[in-house]
Amino acid sequence: MKLEKITAQLGFKTPLHLHPLPEIIYVQIGTLYCETSEGESLTIEAVESFASSQETVHYCKNSDN
Repeated sequence: MKLEKITAQLGFKTPLHLHPLPEIIYVQIGTLYCETSEGESLTIEAVESFASSQETVHYCKNSDN
């Protein structure tokens, strides 16, 4: 399990990537949108969290307007 703090500015978007270890993602402020290479998506609002799956290719972006 990995814990990491990331500050995502407006317009932030990761390249397609994967995580070799599971992670817990917690959105403190704003909205995070993630999508897998297979088209599955997830939107996480402020004060929500989720467990990322291992070995799933995806990208995430700050989706606040």
